[in-house]
Amino acid sequence: MIPVIISGGSGTRLWPLSRAEVPKQLCRFGEKTLLEDTIARLQGWGTPWILTTEDLALKSEDLLRSSGIPNNQILVEPIGRNTAPAIAFLCKRFLDLGFGDEIVGVFPADHYVRETDRFRGAIDLAARHALSGNVVTLGIKPNRPATGFGYIETNGLPLETDGSAAALSVMRFREKPNQSTAEEFLSTGRFFWNAGIFLFNVATMVSNFETLMPALWGEISRLDKDLSNLKSIYERVASESVDIGVMEKLNKQVCVSCDVGWDDLGSWDDIARMMSEGALPADRNRSTSVQIECHNNFSFSQIDKAVAFIGIDDVIAVETPDALLICRRGESQSVRKAVQKLHDLGHPSIRDSNRPSRKSSEEQVLHKGTRFEASRLSIAVDGEFRSETSESVAVLTVAAGSGHLRLDTAEMQLIAGAHFEVPRRTGFEIRNTGSTVMEIIEVKF
Repeated sequence: MIPVIISGGSGTRLWPLSRAEVPKQLCRFGEKTLLEDTIARLQGWGTPWILTTEDLALKSEDLLRSSGIPNNQILVEPIGRNTAPAIAFLCKRFLDLGFGDEIVGVFPADHYVRETDRFRGAIDLAARHALSGNVVTLGIKPNRPATGFGYIETNGLPLETDGSAAALSVMRFREKPNQSTAEEFLSTGRFFWNAGIFLFNVATMVSNFETLMPALWGEISRLDKDLSNLKSIYERVASESVDIGVMEKLNKQVCVSCDVGWDDLGSWDDIARMMSEGALPADRNRSTSVQIECHNNFSFSQIDKAVAFIGIDDVIAVETPDALLICRRGESQSVRKAVQKLHDLGHPSIRDSNRPSRKSSEEQVLHKGTRFEASRLSIAVDGEFRSETSESVAVLTVAAGSGHLRLDTAEMQLIAGAHFEVPRRTGFEIRNTGSTVMEIIEVKF
C-alpha cells in the first residue's frame, strides 16, 4: 500500500489559532504538528507521498524535509479544488509512473489518532479488501451522537474481522445529521463516522472517475507527464468532493470499522473536550482559568494568560496575540461564519500568522528610564526574534525555554538561566528551538 497524505485546507475551523497561512495540520497540540504525527503514523507502509497546494508546499517545506519526504514524492496542486480533482490528479500521476496496479491509501493530514497499533491493523484489513477491487473507506465507531461528522451506513454483517476492526458492506453515505438522527444512528450499531480515509487500486479508481465524473477525468487525463499544463487544467476543473462525486455513487464498496481513538479536531468544542479528557496534552495551553459561580468554561492561549469566568456557563475563549474568539460550547462550528465576516472586512487575522509580530515574537517594555530600559521578550515555539544594531549595550537573561542565539560574529545555544551581553552596534537573532515559549529579560544601557 502506498500512503498518500492530502494536506490542504483554509484554516477556518480552529481560527484564530489556525489561519489560511497556518492551517490545522501545521498547528501543534502535542510535541509535533498534526502533519508530522500523520507522517509518523504512516511510515510503516513506506515514506508517504504528500499532495498539497503551492502555498502550503512552501510553508511545509522545512517540515517535510525534516520528516524525510523526498521532493519527488510531493505533488503540488496549483490551486485547491477539493478532494475529487486532488485524487484524480494523484491517480493520473501514478498511472504515468507505472503504479496503476498499486493499492493507494489516501489520508487527511490533520487527524488525531491515539491507538496507532489498532489503526495499522484496520488499514491492513482495508488494504486486503482493496486488492479485491473494492474501494474501501475507514469508518470510526462512534462514541457519541456527533452532529459534526458525516456517517457511513453499513449492513452490520461483517465480511471479515481482524482484532477490533471489521469489514462490512456499505449501504450508503449519510450527511451530517441533527441531534435526534445522530442518536438514532448510534443506537443501531450500523453507522460509523466517515473519516475521509480511502483505499483503492489506482486503475479501479480511474475507472470510477471515467464512469462517474467523466468531465473531471476528461480534463485530468490530458495532463502531460512533465505536468507542464497542470495549472491550465486546474483552472478549468470544478471544485468537487470525492465523497459526492464518487463514493456516494459506488455499488461495490467496503467500510472497515474500527475504534482507534480518532478525532478530526474539527472545532474548539473538540479541542476543549479532548484536553479535558487528557487525550491532548495541556502544556500547549498557556492559559490559567478560574471559574466563579459558573462551570464548564474553557480557555486557550498561546502565552501565559489568566482568565476569569464569572457568572457565565459553557463558554469557550481562545486568545492569540492578534485575535480573540468567544463562543458558547456547542456553537464553535460557526467560527467559519465569523471568519467569512472578517474576510469581507479585509482583516489580516484570517490569513496572516497568528503568532506575535516580529516573526513570532513579542516585546513588552517593562521599564523605560533615563539610564536603562528593561523589556520582556516572548518567542513562540519555532519562532524567532531579531534585533537590529543599536548604540546600547544589551544584557539578556533567559527566564524560560531554550533556543539558539546568533550574533554578528558568534553563535551559541541558550537554556533557562543563561545570560549574555550584546555589545554596541551588534545585531542578534534568537530562535526558539524548544517545545515551550521562550521568555527573555532584556536590559539596555
